[in-house]
Amino acid sequence: MASDVVTIEPPAAQPRPDRFRSALDTLFPEVPVVAIGRRKLALAVLAVAAGTAISLGRTTGTGPLQSIWEEDARDLLTDALLRPGAFNLVKPYVGYFQLLPRMMAEVAAFVPISWAAAALSVQAAVAAALLALAVYVASGAHLHHPLARLLVSAPMLFAPVAENFRSEIYNRPATVQFFLVYAMFWLVLWVPRRRAARLLLGGVVVLSAMSTFLVVVLVPLAAARLYARRDKLSAVILGALLAGAALQMAGLAFGLTNRDFANPRYDPVWAVKSFVIWAVPQSMLGWRFTGLPVGDALKAGNLPVILIAWAIVAAAVVVAARRLTAPAWLLAIVAAGHAGALCCMTIMSTGDLHQRYLFAVELLLFAAVTAALLPRPDGAGHGRRALAPLAVFAVFVLAIGVINYRHDDTYRHDAPRWTEQVDRGAAQCKVPGMREVVIRSGPEPWYSLVTVPCHLLKRNNWCQPGYCVEVGAAGAAVDPRRMSRHPAAGLS
Repeated sequence: MASDVVTIEPPAAQPRPDRFRSALDTLFPEVPVVAIGRRKLALAVLAVAAGTAISLGRTTGTGPLQSIWEEDARDLLTDALLRPGAFNLVKPYVGYFQLLPRMMAEVAAFVPISWAAAALSVQAAVAAALLALAVYVASGAHLHHPLARLLVSAPMLFAPVAENFRSEIYNRPATVQFFLVYAMFWLVLWVPRRRAARLLLGGVVVLSAMSTFLVVVLVPLAAARLYARRDKLSAVILGALLAGAALQMAGLAFGLTNRDFANPRYDPVWAVKSFVIWAVPQSMLGWRFTGLPVGDALKAGNLPVILIAWAIVAAAVVVAARRLTAPAWLLAIVAAGHAGALCCMTIMSTGDLHQRYLFAVELLLFAAVTAALLPRPDGAGHGRRALAPLAVFAVFVLAIGVINYRHDDTYRHDAPRWTEQVDRGAAQCKVPGMREVVIRSGPEPWYSLVTVPCHLLKRNNWCQPGYCVEVGAAGAAVDPRRMSRHPAAGLS
C-alpha cells in the first residue's frame, strides 16, 4: 500500500508593495485609547506653565516682558495697531503668510499698549510649551518610555543652538514657525483614535500650513501616511500641507510678498557639506562650544569639534547595532533624514547658514538618537541596565541645554524698556496735531520699531481721527486707511 506523501510548500514571498506598506504601518501606529482623568489634566496644565516659564527665562537683560524684537515690532504689532484685523490675517510678510503670528499680534493689540511686549512674549512662550506637550503626547505610540518622550519634547524649551545673537527665536511670535515645523513631524506620525484628538490634529495641521512654508518638507511623510492609512484624516493632512505650500508660492508668484533679501544657492554638495561640518556639530554640542558657523571651508580649529559631534552620533549607532538597546530603526532613519532635508532646503533657499533654522534640525537629530537608544523591555533580562544608554544621552542633552540656556550677547538683552518707551511716546503725542509716534523696541540701529497711534497713548481719547471710521461731508463713511497721516517722529 503506497503511503501518502505530504508536500509542504514554502510560504510565498511577500510582495514588495505589501512589505513596504507593512513597514509604513509601523511608522504610523494607532494610539491606544487611554482614559484622561483629572490628574493627567492637572499635570498637563502644570507642564505648560513650567514650559512657559522655562521659555521666558531664556531672554536675558531687558527681558521678554519689556522687549519686542524686529519683525514682531515693525510687521506684526505695527500692522495690528494700524490696520483692520481681517486685513492683517491675510497679509504676508518677509516672504510668507504667517497666520498664527498675526493672530498673536491681534491679541496684543487689544491689551493696553504698555502691556504689548509682555502679551507677545507670553503668547509665544505658551505656544512653545503647548507644542512641546503635543510632541510628548504624539510620540507616545513610538516611544513608550517617559524618558524617551521627554527627550524629544522638553529640548524644545531649551534648544542648545538657539537664543544667542545669531538666533533669537524664543518668546517671539514671528519665529513660532520653527517650533511648528518640528512639532508637525510628530503630529504627522500621530494616529489618535479619539474624535476630539483627530479634530485637534487636523486643525493644528491647517494652522501650521498657513503659518510657515517650512512644513513643505513633511509632504512626503504625509503622502506615506496616506498610502499606509488610507483614511480621511491622512488625506486632510496631506491636502492641508499641499494647499499651504501652494498658497505660500502663490504669494511670491503674484507679487503679494517677496524674498528679495535672500540669495538662493542651489548647490546640494555645498548644502550636504554644511550639514556635516556645521549643522551636526552645532546641534550636538550647542552654540557655546562651537561658536560661529564654519562656512564653506573645513577649518583646522573646528576639526576636533566636528569629530566629537560625529563620535557621539556614531556611538549611538554602535550601541544600537550591538543590540544593547531596542532601536526603532525606521523612526531613527526618518527623523535623521528629515533633519538633513530641512537643513539642506533652508541652506540652499537662503544661500547662507542661518542659526535660527537649526532649531528644528537639532531636535530632529535628538529624536533620531533617542529612537536608536530605546531601552529593551525588562522581560529581556536587562532590567535597569537597558535604560543606561538613553539615560546617558538624556544627561548629555540636559547638560548641553543648561550650558547654552542663557546668553547675554542677544540683541533683546540690550533693548530699551518697552514701558519707558511708551511713556516717552505719550509725552511726544502731546504735540498739537501729532497723530502717531514710532517707538523703538530694540537697540539701535535695528528696525525694531512700532508705529503707535497717539489715541492709544492719550487718556480720555479712545479714538484719534484718522484711525476710526469717520463720516465725510456727504454722509459717507471714510476709510481711515485713505487719510493722510502726520509725519511720524521716532524715539531713540
